[in-house]
Amino acid sequence: KTSSSLDLLSSMLGGEEDSPKDSPSASSTEVSSSPAVMSEEALEPLKMMLKAGESMDLDGLSKELSTLKDSKILSRWGSARDSLSPRSINVNQLQSAGIRNPEALAFGSTTDDLILLVVYVLVASVLAVGAAAVLPGQLGFFVPYLIGASSLVLLAVGSTNPGLLQGPKDAIGRLNPEYDRRLVRHEAAHFLAGYLLGVPVTEYNLNTPTGVSPHVEFGELMTPERMMEKVPRDELNVMGPLAMSGLAAEGMQYDDVKGGQADLLLLQLLMDRAEPRMTPAEQQDFTRWSVYKAIEMVKYNRRAHDALMEAMTEGKSVYDCILAIEKA
Repeated sequence: KTSSSLDLLSSMLGGEEDSPKDSPSASSTEVSSSPAVMSEEALEPLKMMLKAGESMDLDGLSKELSTLKDSKILSRWGSARDSLSPRSINVNQLQSAGIRNPEALAFGSTTDDLILLVVYVLVASVLAVGAAAVLPGQLGFFVPYLIGASSLVLLAVGSTNPGLLQGPKDAIGRLNPEYDRRLVRHEAAHFLAGYLLGVPVTEYNLNTPTGVSPHVEFGELMTPERMMEKVPRDELNVMGPLAMSGLAAEGMQYDDVKGGQADLLLLQLLMDRAEPRMTPAEQQDFTRWSVYKAIEMVKYNRRAHDALMEAMTEGKSVYDCILAIEKA
């Protein structure tokens, strides 16, 4: 039985193993950068579908995108789906492909956690001293102890369910000017990978309220119902690189990865439901290959990724983001 703990996730990207010497051709994921011939009339049905919101017909959306692809109106939609052949990848290959610090992929960055802890302890200390000075009698004795003990509660929550602290960590992270650039790079990679793999994007949100992580929402393969079912290997070959794309995009630009733990946990959940079941060694190989494939998609569609980052930063619609990808 496989574990979904972060220890296992860390091991999936560690160590050296033998693997094929040659990397797959760049042409397997690179598409022509020539602008597709697009007209507003031809794209109007797609535009209206994407405006449907919660009533969106996911099957119809996927079929419409495929129809536009077959008509040569869209060139990048699903262009990477036919080149999904998992193979063994080692750490050196990840670094050669563009990851600045492969070892950091599994562990992520703890900088925001440390800042949150320091800030909380400082604030709690000030409140405890203030309470001791202001509150009368027994309250002035017990309340400071309760405030001080709350720091231990924070540590317990961070150790057992760190997702509950994502909101406060995001709030602290936004104080760093680099935060927004890192965030949009991560989410744009998910959007681009989904598009190249033929998984329609229904919505994205970068400016989320506290407690809600920025995200890109996908239809079809990534619906809640499908996420609870067994995952055939051919679908896993699509969802693996999709899940790892944000992590890969961060790892290509930065020495640490701040948004990768949620992606790794998602991939682990998918691999745990793979059909047929995967051994731990197979999971490790598949994780590395998923990162490698995601690197290829981002690297060989760099102009599209840059154009998409700009569109998402400006808060443009999913439809306009698709045009940005196709016109890049």
